[in-house]
Amino acid sequence: MEGTSVEVKTNSITALIGYQPNANWNVYAGPVYQTVKAKVSLRGTAYKGPQVLGGYDIDLKENEAYGWLAGFAYSIPEIALKAAVTYRSEIKHELDTTETFGFGTDGALYIPGFTSAFLGKTVTPTYHKAEITTPQSVNIDLQSGVAKNTLAFANIRWVHWDQFAVKPAYLSQLTGALTGKQQNLVDYSDDQWSATVGLGHKFNAKWSGTAAVGWDSGAGNPVTTLGPIEGYWSVGLGGQYSPAENYFIAAGVRYLWLGDAQAQTGGTVVGSFEDNTAIAYGMKIGYRF
Repeated sequence: MEGTSVEVKTNSITALIGYQPNANWNVYAGPVYQTVKAKVSLRGTAYKGPQVLGGYDIDLKENEAYGWLAGFAYSIPEIALKAAVTYRSEIKHELDTTETFGFGTDGALYIPGFTSAFLGKTVTPTYHKAEITTPQSVNIDLQSGVAKNTLAFANIRWVHWDQFAVKPAYLSQLTGALTGKQQNLVDYSDDQWSATVGLGHKFNAKWSGTAAVGWDSGAGNPVTTLGPIEGYWSVGLGGQYSPAENYFIAAGVRYLWLGDAQAQTGGTVVGSFEDNTAIAYGMKIGYRF
């Protein structure tokens, strides 16, 4: 898989409106705006070299689409107890897509439906639309005060990945012609479950921090070569600055021990990934109306 590259960018904005019938209950809902774009290049012997898929490129242009989010929460402010359940819908995208195939340097190869596909040439790029549906999810959040200015928290998350697949039209046609079995660019066999538990402490009126441990089940194994891990364990630290009561800036970092996995293409295992780690970081800005 030497030289294989994947770049995926997603952005989302959620506008929430809440209603609080009493001091304990709160319901909320709102639209979700999301953009997605990606570029993928398949290279190396895992894709049978440039004679087969080792010269495949796909460019999925940025697309915007809308979904929705809804949930409810119950709280007892006196003891900092809060429980919330939030559902986020799937979001369907249709992306303008360009697929390009490059084949080796010697000999000739003819593929039905690809009359210009000869070794030593790059196939004329194909243009079409690809459908991608980002999955629905459910989050359960719990927190409770355990000491002065200190609370314990937990999160459980389910993501419906087991029906997710990216099926570019000409990649499917090409792999079907070459191997007799159409291959997806990315797919998952299982739903994903994850959990996080931790402690948060408020240092003063403006500053607070968190420490947490996390676990993720992954979404099946074997996996595709574009996501060769099966879940992870993690530890993380975070901080939040609240210059006023109605808005905040938060940031965090996590260290992850990635689960061992076998990567496959076309149903054949082509590599094992073991003892890998990663670092993740993020930032969030919130404003309460």
